[in-house]
Amino acid sequence: MILALLEIFPQPGKRREVIEILLSGQGQILLKPGCLGCELLAGIQDDKLVYIEKWESNKWFHVHLASDDYFRILNALEFASRPPTISFFEIRNEKGLETIEQIRNGEGTEED
Repeated sequence: MILALLEIFPQPGKRREVIEILLSGQGQILLKPGCLGCELLAGIQDDKLVYIEKWESNKWFHVHLASDDYFRILNALEFASRPPTISFFEIRNEKGLETIEQIRNGEGTEED
């Protein structure tokens, strides 16, 4: 799985415009092959916006990066007050609630 994170601090007065840009293509992106999710999170104590995408594979993610939909996301960066942080993570092993239960029950994990 590929996890893509974009952290952006909009310029004063441009927050709503950045949000509209990032949300404008969300419906289309969610329908793309290989897309597992797409979210926009807003900071409470600062103006930071975090845009998150999850992709099934590099193949589908690379197709998306070359698309007009991703170009729209890049356009939002023009309204940043400072350079954004863009990070892509390849996740090979995903764990969930079972890990929390193991740790809280004192069982540890195999990686210990």
